[in-house]
Amino acid sequence: MDEDEFGHILYKGFGANPVDLLTGQRYIKSPTAEVAKLSNKPQDSITLKLLLLEHYETHYKIFNHDAPVVPPLSLVSMHDKERYDPFNRERKLTENYMLYKIRDAFGYSLSEFLELPRAKVEALMEIAANESRKAASRESATLRELAVAGGGKA
Repeated sequence: MDEDEFGHILYKGFGANPVDLLTGQRYIKSPTAEVAKLSNKPQDSITLKLLLLEHYETHYKIFNHDAPVVPPLSLVSMHDKERYDPFNRERKLTENYMLYKIRDAFGYSLSEFLELPRAKVEALMEIAANESRKAASRESATLRELAVAGGGKA
């Protein structure tokens, strides 16, 4: 995901500071008024909905529909800022399973671990995190001792 002031749609501050893409100035405009300016004739509801969606995605930098080349299905495509999978619980648990080496510590396979009750998963993660911190602390102390024994400063 690209980092910008708008962030991801799940971020608390998403869309808080809209910026005009042409001038770079902050503004708050009415999307319906902007779409109304695009055509002198009345629009049917489907066209209006598509124009509003296009305006919304461009305005909040989800996808730039004003770019020189726009894929034909860009209005219905999933864009990086709309993805929620990097924030879901299963992904975080899988990352922590690997980080804290749950299989080595407790003998659970990933699928077994993910099927455990939430309270047990949280307890195992807390225990594994504490053990990881203790191991890092012991390792750091050992390195300091070796440095001192070798004539260096700790």
